[in-house]
Amino acid sequence: MSAIVESAPTSVVHDPDVPWATLTEGIQVKMFRIGTHDNTYQMLLRASPGTQLPRHHHFGEVHAYTIAGRWGYREYEWEATAGTYVYEEPRSVHTLYVPDDAGEPALVFFTISSGMLLFLDTLPDKMRDQAAEMEIDLDQTLIQDGVTLDAIYRAALEAAGEQYPSAVLHH
Repeated sequence: MSAIVESAPTSVVHDPDVPWATLTEGIQVKMFRIGTHDNTYQMLLRASPGTQLPRHHHFGEVHAYTIAGRWGYREYEWEATAGTYVYEEPRSVHTLYVPDDAGEPALVFFTISSGMLLFLDTLPDKMRDQAAEMEIDLDQTLIQDGVTLDAIYRAALEAAGEQYPSAVLHH
């Protein structure tokens, strides 16, 4: 007995075709895919030593693979290093940081499902200043998903005088 299997198309994104966008001092991203049907996105994060992101609550699963450097979450005792895979269950809440003495930026490939809720009152000082300049109320929360992060990525590239890459997948 043979099974009938339909083949679906595949897509390839070459790293050099996707530029780094600086979101804030010490934080850069490359967006590889924005899932228009599944609200999942894939990105590469580069975070400098001493960097911290705001505390956030994930709605879905997160998969992270550390390529270089080291990083962790303030709420846990483990630290991810090159070659480490991290799985986060839906509803996890934490604060990503790169230790001051890391020696090199953390380079992490993330797959994030369903977005997250950012607690703006936990923004690090650099981000807090940027938010104040944009007149963002820090007593609120912000939902960040693939669509909103893609818009931030586009704006950061535009501010740097770079074009949004056609290589980013939207499906």
